[in-house]
Amino acid sequence: MKKCKKIALLVITALLTFVFCTGCMSWWYGIPSYDYEALEVISEAELEWTYNEEYREYEVTVKGIAKNLTGKDLNGAGITYIIYDEEGNGIGSAYGYINVVEADGTWRFYATTSTKYIPVSVKLHEVYGYQDKIFY
Repeated sequence: MKKCKKIALLVITALLTFVFCTGCMSWWYGIPSYDYEALEVISEAELEWTYNEEYREYEVTVKGIAKNLTGKDLNGAGITYIIYDEEGNGIGSAYGYINVVEADGTWRFYATTSTKYIPVSVKLHEVYGYQDKIFY
């Protein structure tokens, strides 16, 4: 019985140590705080697609330009567009990412996805940037 208690205590200690360490690592390495006003899309979204016979799906790209409005370098930025079919149904989301956008600079983005349906239109869902440095 004493041996079971020691093993149980060891397992609980290991679990608590794991939870504590992973929580501390997230804090230590940093989780970026997204700024949804850091970038502005300054061009009309351009929708392009091709049909891939091998996979029987449409490869979709949304292109455009976004401007950094923060006056500081962004250490990461992302953009998401919702893709719609001819009936207005959402058929996918196209996502693009860049590691650095310089202060007052622009980003010529392209967001990509694939879908089984013919893409007809897009709508901007979100665009964000962050200045936090993430250490690996």
